[in-house]
Amino acid sequence: MEYQINRTNGDIQNTYEQGNNNEELFFRLEEKNEILGYNTSTFAVLFLCWLVAVLSTLDRVAMSVAIIPLAGELHLDDSTKGLISSAFSLGYAVTILPVGLILSVSSPRLVIGTGVALWSLMTALTPLASEFGIGALVAARVMIGSAEAVVIPSIQKLLSSWVPSAEKSASSIAGVFSGFQCGTVLAYLLSPILVDTVGWKGMFMVYGTSGLFWLFVWLKYARDEPDGNAVVLGSSLEDNSNGVEQMNSGIVSLLRFYDRKDDTDALNCDNNGSIFQSKFDEALSTIRDVPIRQMISSPSVIATATAHAAANWGLYNSLAWTPTFYAQQYGLDVHDSAVLSILPSLAGAAAGLSAGTIADALVSRGGFDLTSTRRFIQSVALLGPAACLFALASHIPDVPASAQALLVGATSLQATGAAGYGSAVQDKAGGKWAGFLYALTSVPGVLAGSGAVWLTGRILDSTGQDWSVVYGLNVVVDVIGALAFLTLYNSEKEFE
Repeated sequence: MEYQINRTNGDIQNTYEQGNNNEELFFRLEEKNEILGYNTSTFAVLFLCWLVAVLSTLDRVAMSVAIIPLAGELHLDDSTKGLISSAFSLGYAVTILPVGLILSVSSPRLVIGTGVALWSLMTALTPLASEFGIGALVAARVMIGSAEAVVIPSIQKLLSSWVPSAEKSASSIAGVFSGFQCGTVLAYLLSPILVDTVGWKGMFMVYGTSGLFWLFVWLKYARDEPDGNAVVLGSSLEDNSNGVEQMNSGIVSLLRFYDRKDDTDALNCDNNGSIFQSKFDEALSTIRDVPIRQMISSPSVIATATAHAAANWGLYNSLAWTPTFYAQQYGLDVHDSAVLSILPSLAGAAAGLSAGTIADALVSRGGFDLTSTRRFIQSVALLGPAACLFALASHIPDVPASAQALLVGATSLQATGAAGYGSAVQDKAGGKWAGFLYALTSVPGVLAGSGAVWLTGRILDSTGQDWSVVYGLNVVVDVIGALAFLTLYNSEKEFE
């Protein structure tokens, strides 16, 4: 028996010989075949994750545009509009923790595919739900929020497998998360056009069916983790000059391992009952092993959850209420309100990408430790918006362009949190618990965001639509979140 590995022209060829039977296995390292610093396999997964971020936000933000004609058609007050808008977040909050548990024992590829199928269906059925009254409409939005809860925890788990390098983690997360801002921009661009051409009901049907096209591509090409050749090996070569030698040893060990396997293993795999029982036992064991007490008592987890909650307070309000702010404060129609809402999201996408690149550069080349980098970025992501919103609360400008400038500043600075609390999960947890930890820290964030959207409606009704109170409260929340992260967070990994 012979194992021989040769390297020729950047490829590695493995020849496995046994007796007179020869089998050739080819393992290619596509060192030169890269896109934006990632090999093609990794980039494809990142791009599909970015697309699903776009789609999820598209379906979510559509209601903030549709609520203007919907409120006129159904004669809704601000409190009812807040209830409808916050229903999405309620569903998200109820589902996200179970999603984190499911991801610890399940395929993120299938989990995210199931979520997309469900929310696409419910988005398309939203017009039908509205025919049965406010209760049915709220229920539909709750189900959409529940289904969309799979997105970020699944992405976190996928990234922990596909982008293992610490020097690239923040830029990868920021790149994927920019899809949320791009989806917001797309929603504000397309939604008014669709409302004008096919009505708000037709808009939901268009958005719902678009998710099914993505689902087909995802199920065909996405994988939970690298196949063991190009992706991981390419990463090793970037980070380790001895990557090829390590890979050679790994391939030989793998072949020898399979050579020792008994044929009875294959027979055992044919026993479906045993397989399902084994999977069930594995799932129960994993759930029992969840380090929940250590997580909820960890100062860094508390810091991450608090910063997440503060960020969501502003983010959810922005997504749900910004077009209404322009409509109420300046008398703008659906189209003009949506157009003014675009620039903050564009700025947010650019700022998030820049923050990820800066954070990775500070760690890899700037000599900064990871904890200081995360604290610095997150302080910018919360105290920066607080300053902008304080100016807005102190005096609502007389012209919409001035208000837009302050909201651009708040949204763009808030988006830099992708390299702050958004990357903290990758610091604190390994691949097994990354999805669950993100879900856990998201629960207070989603509850805070949902409560903010509902409370904003109540404030507007009770104060005669005084937006200075809304933005002033946001300032207080941002400052609390920033102080918690600055004093409690450290990047030492705790949950492997």
